[in-house]
Amino acid sequence: MRGQHIVARLPALDGKSIRLDIADAACRIDFTIRAGRLHPSPNRRPDVVIRGRVEDFWRLATRAEDPDTLFFQRRLAIEGDTATGLHVKNLLDALDYDLEAHIRAVLGARLAGPLLALLRRLPIPGRRNSSSEPISK
Repeated sequence: MRGQHIVARLPALDGKSIRLDIADAACRIDFTIRAGRLHPSPNRRPDVVIRGRVEDFWRLATRAEDPDTLFFQRRLAIEGDTATGLHVKNLLDALDYDLEAHIRAVLGARLAGPLLALLRRLPIPGRRNSSSEPISK
């Protein structure tokens, strides 16, 4: 999450534990937010559980559908602390992942430049093949 605008909004969730419950995959992912980072927390009772199917989590992650639609149609459900759940939903709604910013934040300018130049030359579905176009979005 380094380099993402969402990190500035994480302090409100500091110390909160969140579970992603992927029902049709029998998979639970438990993490706690501390100091703007996600930490695994499999043995902690979650403050909020977000439950849904793989397809709906995928649609959320790829922004194929907005979070409000997924939640209002009950394809994703939030259980637990209402204030925390609403804050998480609002963060998901505002999420605009910036791959270039993340690569720069993780690798630094010296290593990120050549990698980003290489990625721009790759044929990425949904993106015009232009070396000057950002790879994110």
